[in-house]
Amino acid sequence: MASTVDQITQRRRGVGLIAHDPALSAGGYTLIAPQTADGHVYLIDIAGNVAHEWKLPVRAGRHAVILPNGNLGYNGNHPRSPDRYAPWSMWHGGDFYEVTPDGETVWRHEDPDHHHDAQWLPNGHLLYAACAPVPEGFASSVPGGTAHGCDEIMYGDVIREVDRSGHLVWEWKA
Repeated sequence: MASTVDQITQRRRGVGLIAHDPALSAGGYTLIAPQTADGHVYLIDIAGNVAHEWKLPVRAGRHAVILPNGNLGYNGNHPRSPDRYAPWSMWHGGDFYEVTPDGETVWRHEDPDHHHDAQWLPNGHLLYAACAPVPEGFASSVPGGTAHGCDEIMYGDVIREVDRSGHLVWEWKA
């Protein structure tokens, strides 16, 4: 069966729902947390209509997800996150929220060192990637060092898991 969607991508450019072939669709919803927006998150139906929206106090850091309990898990852009490297301002998060459909914040965790990825775990914990300075003396053993020489702090990735009280459960350093 041929699709009813124009197969020339350039003609489909634009914003909003630009193509929909009901015969090839499984239905469902799409959750959108625009990184350049002001904290709005949209749940869009298959026809491109806003089925629900949330307004969070900070813009998105990377993403949002509907949690198994129906709440929104939101990765917000932490307003006091220090600049670590050139694209840091685009990619960092660090201001996590769990919000009910009515917009009530039921949990929040802050880590200004969080940079982009996170996973909300079934046990309620949060697993996320952050950065931390590498141990003193380690940077000198890295071929090429940093972009600005030996006086610049070198950062490495860390994976952190925190529980519902915000306590660190474990940490793995790369």
